[in-house]
Amino acid sequence: MRKLLIFLLGLLCFGGFMWESFIFFSLNLSAKQWQTLAVAILIFMLAYFVPLVVLVSYFSKKEKLKLSHFWLSVFAGAVGISSLSGILNHWLTNVLKAVISNQSFVSSWGGSIVPPFVEEGLKLLIALVIAYLVRAKKLSAYILIGLGVGLGFQLSEDYTYVIGAFIDKAENPLLQAFLRLETAFASHWLMTAMLCGACCILFVQKSKLKPRLSYLWLVYPLILHVLWNSPWIDNNTVMKVSLTIASWLVFGTLCRYVFFSKSRENLTTGALTKGS
Repeated sequence: MRKLLIFLLGLLCFGGFMWESFIFFSLNLSAKQWQTLAVAILIFMLAYFVPLVVLVSYFSKKEKLKLSHFWLSVFAGAVGISSLSGILNHWLTNVLKAVISNQSFVSSWGGSIVPPFVEEGLKLLIALVIAYLVRAKKLSAYILIGLGVGLGFQLSEDYTYVIGAFIDKAENPLLQAFLRLETAFASHWLMTAMLCGACCILFVQKSKLKPRLSYLWLVYPLILHVLWNSPWIDNNTVMKVSLTIASWLVFGTLCRYVFFSKSRENLTTGALTKGS
């Protein structure tokens, strides 16, 4: 089983990497456009990627987790499922258009119906597979793996939006990069970390004592994703800020349970182990 999963994960990542590389080298961008792309990626790195990596490094050391598992998760999230999710989103949206006659509704709400379930499902699946392959034991390991998958996926998605600005020529790529930051601080990294942690608590841990908040941690990422993609969020700064703060508060309760709880025996999947 492990060998099959390693093969499938490797195949998925290799295929995704080759596809993204093909698109990257076929862009035919000018020297100025390459510079703009580099600046856009630097914006993402400095705004959320590097700060999150610093936090993960700290908590990995605190929890005695292998940082290599986090980087594997980032890579898998970035190249393994980004293209696949785009294909599935497109296909299922077309199915939705064929089933629902109200095309105006599909146009407005299609992004809130299809992508949240496709993307969260794929990210969670990849995170759980990696957790299984690296024999993760601690709840904190599941959360950091989920965060890594979500972070990689988020960076890839943001990069795709910037590339799309080059191709469509409808928006300034740097403006698109800054627009992506409006939701970046409570986006895929947070949603997948929370979802993976909740699944570990509810379905992996052997302890019969499950915190009631586990069900909130399970459904909140999907609700957040639906709201981020909804037409309500367009040009609504108050809602964006409110959702970000609310997400930090909810995620903070999970972090408190994992990293600061005095009942450390409840934070493993049924056995006292070191590392992950």
